[in-house]
Amino acid sequence: MSHEYCYIPDSTFLYGKDRVPSKIPALFYMVNDPITVKQFKQFAADSSYDYDLFDIMEQLPPKPDCPATPISWQNAKAYARWSRSVTGEYYSFPSEKEWEIAARGPAGRIYPRGNNLPKADGDKRSFTARRS
Repeated sequence: MSHEYCYIPDSTFLYGKDRVPSKIPALFYMVNDPITVKQFKQFAADSSYDYDLFDIMEQLPPKPDCPATPISWQNAKAYARWSRSVTGEYYSFPSEKEWEIAARGPAGRIYPRGNNLPKADGDKRSFTARRS
């Protein structure tokens, strides 16, 4: 199991709808890509995790490299705990502020591709984040 990470430095950024200056006190790393169906199925096979009342495994997309959806917060937490036990590395969920500073990027963008409202003309590229 391997992940690529994005380095998020400690810094001040404009937080929330009102763009209030806020500080992230420490640097952190965030996984670049969502957990895939293949990774989630490996977790399910290796752990004794007790799933919700319905069988989420039947709801996962059929292709192994697709993002594992729908996964509940509890399922994702269990996956993170399992990942820690397998790799010996610490995994957790970002706080609201950590998520926002990572999404805004170093330029403090409002949207993934800039500060202008994405076009609603069917150009899906306007709504997808690009990798740097």
